[in-house]
Parts: sequence; C-alpha cells; structure tokens
Amino acid sequence: MKDWSETTLKASDSLETVIKVLHTGGLQIALVVDKNGGLLGTVTDSDIRRALLKHLGMDCLVEEVMNKSPTTALSSDSPDSVMAKMKSRNLLHIPIIDENGILVGLETFIHLTYDKKYDNPVFLMAGGFGTRLHQFFHRFGSKFLGLLFYSDLYNLLYCQIG
Repeated sequence: MKDWSETTLKASDSLETVIKVLHTGGLQIALVVDKNGGLLGTVTDSDIRRALLKHLGMDCLVEEVMNKSPTTALSSDSPDSVMAKMKSRNLLHIPIIDENGILVGLETFIHLTYDKKYDNPVFLMAGGFGTRLHQFFHRFGSKFLGLLFYSDLYNLLYCQIG
C-alpha cells in the first residue's frame, strides 16, 4: 500500500500544491492537517473539479476547496466496521483518526478488499488418463474440462475453497 503520509497538506497550501500531491501520492485523496496532526479536511479530484468550475485560481488556498467534515473512522474500529461505513457512504477511502482527532492512517477500499493474504496450503494435481471424467468429456467435449478447471481455480484463489 502507498504511504498515506505523503498526501498530507496544510490548510494554507495552494490548489496547485494539492494537485501535485494528488498526482504524486497516487491515492486519489489529500489529507489536510493542522500543525499537531489533527485532521482538518480532505481534498479529492471532485473537490478540484468543483474549484475549477467556480473559476478559483491555482493560488487559492486548500481551506477554500477542502471537505471540512469528511467521514472518518476511529483507529479502534474493526476493519469490518470501517468497510461497512465506506460501503454505506460509497467511499473509496476513509481517514483514520484517534480519539483526539489526530490523523493516524488512511484506509482504502482496495486495501480492505484486495490486499488480503491467506495461509492456505494448496496441493494441485494434474494429468492422468482422464478415466474418471471420460463420460463428461465424451458428452460435453473439452469445453467442459476447461470450465471445470477454471471454476475450481477461481474458487481456490478467490473464495478460499480448497
């Protein structure tokens, strides 16, 4: 996962700085913090588009375009509750704060859904003469075996059936 701390800004930074941070950070969000690390707001591509539609210049301040009341999660929240909050609000990312409002992280939808690793031992066997599935092969042809293999492989990799 990319380092969220590279996406932090001050409220006094310019719109140009925000765009650079969004581009280099690669997380599609910039996090606006005060000098103590408290979360003041967020800026996304949508906020940039709204600023441009209002004809704000590249020298306008972040505080003019940021979302001042972003949805957040607490560091004590479980990953499941964070995911539920993100799904209910259709969010791709959510800042994580502590009980004092200090920014301590950023959770992304991609990280919560695709970055999981499982310690599942797997033993694959292939080959043989096809005597067990001969009747299916004869009746449905080679497409059946390809479908069978593909569905078993899919279940093994994505559904943890094994």
